[in-house]
Parts: sequence; structure tokens; C-alpha cells
Amino acid sequence: MKIKHLEKHWIRKGLLITAIFILFFIIYYNVDYFLSKDEPKESEIMEESDFTYITKQVIDYENDNGKDRNVWETKHSILDSVSFLYKNNKYERDVAGGGIEPIVAFSPETYPETYSFKEQLTESKISGIIYELDLKASERYVASLLNHGYSMRRKILTSVYAEVYLQDAGGDVFRIFCLSDKMLMAQLDEDAPMPSAESYFK
Repeated sequence: MKIKHLEKHWIRKGLLITAIFILFFIIYYNVDYFLSKDEPKESEIMEESDFTYITKQVIDYENDNGKDRNVWETKHSILDSVSFLYKNNKYERDVAGGGIEPIVAFSPETYPETYSFKEQLTESKISGIIYELDLKASERYVASLLNHGYSMRRKILTSVYAEVYLQDAGGDVFRIFCLSDKMLMAQLDEDAPMPSAESYFK
């Protein structure tokens, strides 16, 4: 009788432990579920970089291979309503004023093909140094020059225009200013150096 009583005691104790374990598991599962439900998914997490964008960019090319260069950028923060100046991804200072729209897309140096815009350039000439070309056509024209011996010395991008300084094989430097519907091109005087890159951000 005593043995049966002990058996019943251990059976009850085992059932109690099992019930406690099951109850603990259910509580743990529900708490973990609700906590994970409230946590944002990795894809939903917004980084600070999602609220900043480049509003001005100046790239100085030290040679024509595109590897050695200095990049100046103004980045506007939507959260702070302020712009910051960076040089080669390093913070320089806060910048007051200026536009808050993203820069235009203008990458003639990435064109793998050779473009010839001589005829179109002649037909689109308005007067003097002004040509009636849109931004995309200007980009292709600059690409054609790069594929015919010119090298990029500097590229400036803003929300309104793109500007490049190209140097030909003879050492002459040309300034090309590209708007949405116009392109201006002129040769720099020999004794007229390019403005400093930082002067674009004063």
C-alpha cells in the first residue's frame, strides 16, 4: 500500500512538473511573439542616410583614369533642415543656404561608346558659345569629346545644371555649362585658372 501511495505521489508530481513546463513554454512563446511583432523588420528600419541626399557635387580629377580624384559634396538633411559639406566622405563643416533639391544625373565619363555630335552641334548653335541642346544631348556630346582625346579636369553637379572642365591634347581647357535646354561652351584663357573647389560652397 505504501509503495502504491508513493507511485501516485510521484505520478502527481510528474504531472505537475509537466504542466508547469507546458505553461512556462506557452507564456514564453506568447511574450516572444508579441515582442517580435512590435520590433520593426530589418527592411523597415530607416537609416539616417535615407533622409539625406546630395545637393551639390564637385569632382576634381587629378588624372584621366578616374581613380585619383577629390570629391566635394553638400548633403542636405531633411531631419535637421541643414546642409553639410564633405570632402572625400569626411565632414568639413555646416553649409548655410543653397538648394535642397537632389543633383541632376550627368555621367558622360561612363559612356562606353563613341558619340559624334558635330553635325547636331552645328545645327543647334544659337549664337557665339550657346547651343540648343538638352541635358542628355550635352552629356552625349561631352562623352564624345572624352572618347576623342579630351580628359576630364573637373565636374560640377547641382540641382539645376551640370558643368565640366575638359582639357584637350594641346593643354587647352574648355568650360562646358549644361542646362536643361541649353549648352554653353568656351575656352579658358591661358592665364585664367579654374576656381578652387571649395569656392563653390561658400
